[in-house]
Amino acid sequence: MGFESKQVVVGQLLADKITLRSYDFLLEEVLIVGRTGLAKEEIPYQVETISARDIKKSESQTSADVLAANGNVFVQKSQMGGGSPVLRGFEANKILLVIDGVRLNNAIYRSGHLQNAITIDPAILDRMELIYGAGSLNYGSDALGGVIHFKSKDPAFSEDNSLRLFSNYRIRHSTANGEQSIHYDLNVGKEKWASLTSLSFSSYDDLIAGKKRDSRFPEFGKRSFYISNINGIDSIVSNSNPNKQIGTAYDQIDVFQKFKFQPSEKIQLTLNGQYSTSSNVPRYDRLTELTSSGDLKFAEWYYGPQRRLLISGQLKFENENFWFDKLLLIPAFQKVDEDRIDREYQSNVRTHNEEDVQVISVTLDLEKNINARNKFSYGADLQFNDVNSLGYEEDMTNGVRSFNVLSRYPSNKSNLNTFGIYGKYTWKSKDERLISNSGVRFQSSRINLSYNSSDPFAWPQNFIDGLVSTNIAVVGSTGFNFNTNNKWQIHGLVATGFRSPNIDDLAKIRVKGLEVSVPNLDLKPEKSFNLELGLAKKFKTKGHVQITGFWTKLKDAMIRETLPLPDGSTFIVDNQDTLITFGNINAQNATIYGLSADAKYVFTPALNASASLNITNGKAKDNDGSLRPLSHIPPMFGRVEVNYLLNDLEFSLTMRYNAFKDITDFGDSTDNPEQATPIGSLAWSTYNLYLRYPIVKGMEMSLGLENIFDLHYRSFASGVSAPGRNLILSLKGSF
Repeated sequence: MGFESKQVVVGQLLADKITLRSYDFLLEEVLIVGRTGLAKEEIPYQVETISARDIKKSESQTSADVLAANGNVFVQKSQMGGGSPVLRGFEANKILLVIDGVRLNNAIYRSGHLQNAITIDPAILDRMELIYGAGSLNYGSDALGGVIHFKSKDPAFSEDNSLRLFSNYRIRHSTANGEQSIHYDLNVGKEKWASLTSLSFSSYDDLIAGKKRDSRFPEFGKRSFYISNINGIDSIVSNSNPNKQIGTAYDQIDVFQKFKFQPSEKIQLTLNGQYSTSSNVPRYDRLTELTSSGDLKFAEWYYGPQRRLLISGQLKFENENFWFDKLLLIPAFQKVDEDRIDREYQSNVRTHNEEDVQVISVTLDLEKNINARNKFSYGADLQFNDVNSLGYEEDMTNGVRSFNVLSRYPSNKSNLNTFGIYGKYTWKSKDERLISNSGVRFQSSRINLSYNSSDPFAWPQNFIDGLVSTNIAVVGSTGFNFNTNNKWQIHGLVATGFRSPNIDDLAKIRVKGLEVSVPNLDLKPEKSFNLELGLAKKFKTKGHVQITGFWTKLKDAMIRETLPLPDGSTFIVDNQDTLITFGNINAQNATIYGLSADAKYVFTPALNASASLNITNGKAKDNDGSLRPLSHIPPMFGRVEVNYLLNDLEFSLTMRYNAFKDITDFGDSTDNPEQATPIGSLAWSTYNLYLRYPIVKGMEMSLGLENIFDLHYRSFASGVSAPGRNLILSLKGSF
């Protein structure tokens, strides 16, 4: 370890303590990623980590904002209280979110946009790991575009049996949305056990967008009017500040507790508890939706409190025997509440859709070193999802509830059970410059669902008796890493991936106009074939440069089409209405390709710079052979950053940018063309300045000025405009 150079007056050596900063680049980075902690040199695909220091430097409000600030992940937002990451043109249920080795994706993760990433408190994260490309071999279903693995901090042990006690805190205020947030964590450690407790609270007012608009679209993104309930009557109110996006404010609380116990050098036990909840979270894009006559449609549209509970254990056991050298066992329980509430303008009736998902999972990973050059890894995982769904209407005048509405998912029961096993072989050449990985995975899934006979629809009898859908998938991958003596690295990968249908795909009920969604038991997994080639160079302590190209062929992608019922009928009679039956079918193929590049260079111990660039293209091919733009493909985007250290004052200047995307290149409705300008998603770039200074021992003050030129912009496919000029003040420290 080493420290950065610092010049001082001789008298200071006698009078004061001299504070030195650690020099991060004196030691070559050893990158350990994934659930089982693989070394970067053994991984034949693109990976990246966002460290706790980078998370802190970004001054981001949520984990989704951290990803967006990183520059290599595109993030869509339907409301301020959200953030849907996109990896290599895949979004929502086609990328996998993982926290401490536990899958977050559950049976009702939908296509389109998912805002669940904000339930992860960035203040408790040790790092975020971005694993690009098909990750199905290690993680199973859903990892078509990649894996975002959130790793929480571990409690710190004491070096002897004395009590190790320390804490961290953070207080922050941001002007663009009136943020008031506070975080506190406490570490208590002895020689064989340790505890980490954390609490975070954040309150956000309505978000103010930038004022400087494109002269061609001076009204784009303005909130000129909104609906307010005054004395029990809905009224359309003129907004005195059209840049203030009325209907974005919310609050959030995150609680975290982790215990670690190490009875011996070979055994380590961890108990992990996480709870996140919020106020109601307004769905801003729906609150700005207009009727055919040009009036605001919804007086209310919000998600109920977003609650996520996770309780997981972890056993690490190292013991050389015939079957394994290392064992990792992770049992977990999750409970997720997801509610949707809406009410149209001047209606006295609120519609509620309330979902409760409980997930029990077990993951087992084993590793056996055959010798110094050969290693075999294998494992299995189980997951049990149970979904309870309730739909009703509430009369605001008297509080009476009517259940004469459809629930979002099957009203009687729905559950999804999965099982997977995998094996992987790693080989190293004698000089360890060439490393290859090959593996295969088998996975099965089973969905059981049934409907109540008391539903407002007259379901066919077999829908009431119960329906069963089963799927299996076999995937594999093979890749290599070649490391030269002068620090060049080449990696290549051929892999297949899959995503099995979940309950949202198979059985979501949606009545829209004269259409109704119905289950399709013949729905098959979406499959991908992936090629990746990357080149990287390390400059010892001076930085690195890397570029990766990728190509993906997606087969049997799901789209919504007309679908007959099992008895052959194509409609359901609902009172006086005849509703045409629709459902998801495997009817689309697609090709996605692109490249990503990033570089970092250290000019002096006080000055460094970094940059990133991401380009993705995609086309969808329907069964009739016609080609059209694929959804979720972001425009070119990236980031440039310069960091400078002047004595104890640290400067960071960043520029984030997105290119223009023409409206004709938008995909289906999930790209939200109605939320863009008539010509498409406009190009934008923002400039952001951050200053950090240690005021006293154990306390650091940070100042940030984001979107310095107060540009109005809205990221591709988003339904809410980004913050305008934003002043951030935060105090962080430890004691």
